[in-house]
Amino acid sequence: TVLVAVKLGILALLIAAAFYGFVSHGASYPVHHLPVSFKQFMTSVGITFFAYAGFGVITNAAADVKNPKLTIARAIYWTLTIVILLYISLAFVVLANMPMAQLLKNANTAVALVAEQILGKAGYVLIYGAAIIAFMTGISATFFSIFRISQALAQDGVLPRFYERPFLGKGSWGNLLTIGVTAWATAAFDFSAIVNFSSAAFLVSYLAVFGANWLLREKTKAYPPLV
Repeated sequence: TVLVAVKLGILALLIAAAFYGFVSHGASYPVHHLPVSFKQFMTSVGITFFAYAGFGVITNAAADVKNPKLTIARAIYWTLTIVILLYISLAFVVLANMPMAQLLKNANTAVALVAEQILGKAGYVLIYGAAIIAFMTGISATFFSIFRISQALAQDGVLPRFYERPFLGKGSWGNLLTIGVTAWATAAFDFSAIVNFSSAAFLVSYLAVFGANWLLREKTKAYPPLV
């Protein structure tokens, strides 16, 4: 919670400073025209879907909160709203302060470069700090979800028993295998390929969940037209 608060605080500081400078200088918002290929468009869709796929992790905390039916639903809708506003605000900040040619050349570090332009060297350092924190919290949340699911599947006999066999406290040998495979895939494959493959896996999984929800709609009390 502390790490996420620090990360959001840094981004909020950058956004507030950028909007203040934009309004105080009476600047006009630049219009960018950039032709993109179908492949580039689909890659961006995959990355965007991957960025939002993590919201499924929230449901894995249902056993640890009071009144999960209300709390989990609120958590999903509130965080979706906050993140959408955050993404749109950051896009505005970057596009309003960086020429398109420079953005294309520095796509992976654009936010940090804009932060340096607005807040000086401290802004550059703060954004890199926020990126490191985002990486740490994202990995932690994802592993929390994966370990919970794999342990439950092992208990139901779907996965091998070593996914629940203890290893170093509350960990399991299955957790160790998952971390090993993830580390190998990260080192062996290109980031875009990993994102697209993961997005496809998420999509298939969610379609299966929708299908199961439809079959069990009387038990889950799901709203059929929405499913």
